[in-house]
Amino acid sequence: MNIKKYFTLVVILIIGLTFLTAQSSNYSSYGIGIEQRASSTRMEGLGFSGSALYDSLSVTSYNPALWYGFRTVSLQGKVQYSNVKASKVSNEIEMGNFEGFSIKMPLTQYGGFVLGLKPSTRANSEVLDDKTGSKVKIKGGISELYFGGGYRLTKYLSGGLVSRFLFGKYSYLTNTETSYSKYYFSQHQNIRGNILGMGLFWRKPRNYSISFQYNHPVKVSHSKIIEYNRSTKSGEQNLKNDTTGYSSLDYPKNIKIGLSKHITKRISVTSDLNYSEKMDTEFQIPAEKDFDYTGSYLIGMGMERKPSRRFNAGFLDKLYYRVGAFYENGNIKSKAGKGRIEKGVSAGIGIPFYSGMSRLDISLLYSETSGFLDESIGKEKKLSINVELTSGGVWFSNALKY
Repeated sequence: MNIKKYFTLVVILIIGLTFLTAQSSNYSSYGIGIEQRASSTRMEGLGFSGSALYDSLSVTSYNPALWYGFRTVSLQGKVQYSNVKASKVSNEIEMGNFEGFSIKMPLTQYGGFVLGLKPSTRANSEVLDDKTGSKVKIKGGISELYFGGGYRLTKYLSGGLVSRFLFGKYSYLTNTETSYSKYYFSQHQNIRGNILGMGLFWRKPRNYSISFQYNHPVKVSHSKIIEYNRSTKSGEQNLKNDTTGYSSLDYPKNIKIGLSKHITKRISVTSDLNYSEKMDTEFQIPAEKDFDYTGSYLIGMGMERKPSRRFNAGFLDKLYYRVGAFYENGNIKSKAGKGRIEKGVSAGIGIPFYSGMSRLDISLLYSETSGFLDESIGKEKKLSINVELTSGGVWFSNALKY
C-alpha cells in the first residue's frame, strides 16, 4: 500500500465520520431549520458569489450550464466545522457537518455529467418552552440527490439541466410534566419530491461572464404521523394517534443571477443575487411558533486571484486567493415583521496539485445573525471553516486499485 492510498482512505474516513454529527443553532428550531446553501467552498471564499466564474474542477453553485469542460473523472467532497456564540446566551455551539459530495465526468468534448448528494436543511435543538413549561426537541432535515448535465452550445453560450430528488424526515417531540401527570406529544413529518433546474451561461474568455439559474418544484409533498401519550398516577393512557397521507407542499422556486468580470489576466471580481419564494406556511415546524415564512434573498460579492502560470513561480504564487462579503435576508420573520438578517465576510485559498487536475479548497467565514424572534438570544456570531477536496487525474484511479 502506498502513500496515495493512505491519503485517499483518510479523506474518505473524515467525510464518513461527519455523518455522525448534526448542525445546530439557537435558531434551528424555527422553520425548516438551517438552510445549507448550494455553494462550493470556492464560492464561500468569495462571499457566496462566483456562479459566473468558470471553473473546470468545481461543481459551481450546482448550475448545470457550467458542467462542461471537465478534464477528468473526479470525486469532490466537502466538510464544515462551525462555532456559534450568542451575545446573550452563555453556551457555545460547535458543529461538524458533511456538506455533500459529487462525481463528475466528461461525456464529450463539449459536455459533462454530474451526480451528487447534499444536505438541504438541518434542524437539531432542545429548548424549554416558557409558555407551557414543556421540553421541546426538534431533529431532522431535508437532503437531496441530484444529477444532470451541461453542454457548450456555441462559442460563448452553454446550457444545462438538473433533476433534484428531495427526501427527509423531521421529528418534533414535546414532553410536559406536572405533579400529577406526564404528557408526551410527537410529530414526525416526512418529505419527498422532485425539483427541476435549468441554467444558462454566457462567457467571453478573459473578459466577462453571466450566469442564470432557475429551480422549479415539480411535485413536493409531506405527510404527518402524530402520537399522543399521557401518564398519570392511576395509569398510562394511549390517546388516539393521527396519520395523514401525503399532501402537496408549496416548495419555493429559486432564481440565481451571477456576474463576473476580469480586471486583469489573473484577477476577477464577482457578484451574485439569489432569490427564493415564500414557502407554504402549513409546513411550519413547530406549528405554534410565533413566526411566518417570507421570500428570501442573498447578495454576495467577491474577488479572486488565480495562480501564476510561470514555470519558476514559487509555491505561494501558485495558489488561488479569494475574499468576499455577503448579506442575506432569511426565509422567516416574526409576526411583528422583523426578519432574519445575516451578514458576513469570507476569505479562502485554493491549492492545486497533480498538474492542476486536483485541488484542495479552504474557506473561512465570519457572520452575524440578528435576534429576530427571541430578544433573549441576542446576536448570533458564527465562525465557519470549510474544506473541499476535488480529486481528479490518474492518481485517484490508481490509488483505489491497491
